[in-house]
Amino acid sequence: MICAASLKGLQNRRDDAKSLIDFFCAYEYCIGDHNEEQSLEIMSEFEAHLGLLPTGFVDLMPEEAEKEASAIQALMSLFTGYGYLRIKPPLMEFEESLFAPGPGASLTKDTFRVMDPVSRRMLGVRADITPQIARIVCTRLPQDQSPMRLTYANDVLRASAGQLRTARQFTQVGCEIAGDDSRASYAESATLAILGLKRLGVHDITLDITLPRLPDALLDQWGLEPATRTSLLNALDKRDRDGIAALDFEGKGCILSLLDATGYAADALDKVSALDLPKTMKVETEKLTGVVADIQVALDQLGLDDVRLTFDAFETKGFEYHSGIAFSLFAKGLRGELGRGGHYSIRFGAAGKSDDTSQDDTSQKAIGFTLYMDTIRSALSRTDDKKILAVPLRVGWGELETLRSEGWTLVRMGECDDIPDRVTHIYKNGKPEER
Repeated sequence: MICAASLKGLQNRRDDAKSLIDFFCAYEYCIGDHNEEQSLEIMSEFEAHLGLLPTGFVDLMPEEAEKEASAIQALMSLFTGYGYLRIKPPLMEFEESLFAPGPGASLTKDTFRVMDPVSRRMLGVRADITPQIARIVCTRLPQDQSPMRLTYANDVLRASAGQLRTARQFTQVGCEIAGDDSRASYAESATLAILGLKRLGVHDITLDITLPRLPDALLDQWGLEPATRTSLLNALDKRDRDGIAALDFEGKGCILSLLDATGYAADALDKVSALDLPKTMKVETEKLTGVVADIQVALDQLGLDDVRLTFDAFETKGFEYHSGIAFSLFAKGLRGELGRGGHYSIRFGAAGKSDDTSQDDTSQKAIGFTLYMDTIRSALSRTDDKKILAVPLRVGWGELETLRSEGWTLVRMGECDDIPDRVTHIYKNGKPEER
């Protein structure tokens, strides 16, 4: 016998298709064996079960959906206004394309895979837009027009959620500069990301800058034993100064000095510049010092005095395909990252077979950023500036179009319909009247 308690058990186990089939087979017996009130209770619980969504997926209801859509429109207007061309990659691609050497190679664990019933080949659902940018730049766009500025606003799907990002489907809005990694492009990318957040009303922003390849470069230079290397990386991940101090390895003083250099970027980089770093990292540090100065000049020119530039040499999580300079965006009072960006190499297919991009003449440098709408959405204010007019069904379409062109948002209603709370005006005697 199927009862309310057993139905809850099915719900709690996130029952598979067989469980649902078994439930349907027993449903007629269940109804016949209970009185009407009990049956309605079971039906109500079953309907609630049908409304469940998988972990990490949500329905955006009208107010939230409208806020996000308006924010995306504002961002795209800003980015296209600076000459970025909008592109729209497909939701799914052949997995060998998504995972080709380059940005996509590090996203295999995050990607949903399905079998294509047409080609009988495996497809991947994009977990990030950047690998698709790499493919488009290498295979679809002219190679003699660098740098190329591209922008996008598309949903991505993740196979699993993180501790701070519980959503598995969310919208990424971002910009990429392909074919250039100059100081000017770094500063432009970071400044545009900040301008985007400011356009949405986000305040007290922190741009946290890092060199994601620095820890590996140091450890490779010192030739640490595997066990020591693992222990050190674990301690760095936790920012465990005592754990680092307890280890015996060459370069301990340098690591501890880099930990002490975490903080405001200008002061931190003065300390980092004095350290004995690998030659490639010395070059990147010098470049970063200039980039930070350029970003600060831009912020001063824009009159943005609530943006902080910070540096953390050991912030590497999530920067698996980034090299050179990278950054994350945060804001006071908002949980989680609002976005991230930085430098990466566009290598795709044959152009990405070598990990040493200096040996690969066909690879390109790129700089970009992505804003995460799932975390930004919580900072968006409700838009109450719309004039919403309730209009009787008898009003003709020509008159409706005239009202809409005058800026009214129209709600057509029957004579006996309840007027929604959001309505601000009512159409009476041929003209809008305040409610």
